[in-house]
Amino acid sequence: MTMTIDRRQFLAALSISAAGAAFLPGCAPQNSCGTKRRPSSSGELTLVCLAYDAVTLAPLAFDLSTDFKNALAADMNAPSAGDFSHIGGLVRASDKQMIALLQEIAEQPGDETRNKKLALALGWLIARAGRKHLEPLYIREAERDRQTPPDIIIYHDAVLMRELYGKEALPDEVSAPEVENLFLEMLPRMITRTHTLTPDYEDGERWVLRIMAWRVRTISMLRRYGRAYHSPDPQKVHAYVVQPNFYDRSDDLLQNVRAIQHGEVVAREELAAAIRSSQPRCLYAGALRGGLRAIEAAQRWFNGQSTEERFREAIA
Repeated sequence: MTMTIDRRQFLAALSISAAGAAFLPGCAPQNSCGTKRRPSSSGELTLVCLAYDAVTLAPLAFDLSTDFKNALAADMNAPSAGDFSHIGGLVRASDKQMIALLQEIAEQPGDETRNKKLALALGWLIARAGRKHLEPLYIREAERDRQTPPDIIIYHDAVLMRELYGKEALPDEVSAPEVENLFLEMLPRMITRTHTLTPDYEDGERWVLRIMAWRVRTISMLRRYGRAYHSPDPQKVHAYVVQPNFYDRSDDLLQNVRAIQHGEVVAREELAAAIRSSQPRCLYAGALRGGLRAIEAAQRWFNGQSTEERFREAIA
């Protein structure tokens, strides 16, 4: 039986993940001039979800300064500075470069541009913590699975999409092709616009052919996401999610952030205790704790309450 899906409801519930769809590994492997994008060994969509969770928790868990409150301000109904933290994982920079950027930001007058820069830097710190916990696993798996991205990244992204955004939005009775078509709709139109920013006027035919090939690869990848979301392979779930202990709903911090996401109130003391727990129950919870601790350390250093050396030690 074919069911009718409320596509608007589904896409709204997956709004943050959809925002990250443009940055999926393999989504933009080449620009119109042929410059190759740096290969990713971590799931950008997972990093988007990680940033969203960290930005949700940080203002409630910590006594943030005005600078950090403004930088992490989020509004689902309008663009805000906090949105830039969600794409901080796309910034490929060294610790030295990011510390230099934070120093530069600290010396600038407070305005919306400064807030966005600080949000991007904090998003980078969150993503750094995510990569520290997840990238070794992804690199090992990528040696065996040569797809772009490897199945392990798709399965991790699919788990988070269900946990964060899609559990109530999509009836269980829908068919796999329907879900795959929904994922194909999630690819933002701006991807095509991005490819036409610097078109190759001297060889337009090859440029068009490359765009067509890119679209075919993208469609194939998003169909893989649709299948992993709708009807995941039990063996892959065990190998990629259960065995490496990627996500555990029983973790205190994850229970707290999901409760807050659904409108419940969680005491600051309870959040602080969960963040400082030395025993996260899964990889994702460990990455989230690392990201939050990085925000806390960055604020201390940014406000002159800590040294650069201690800041580096805190995020190492």
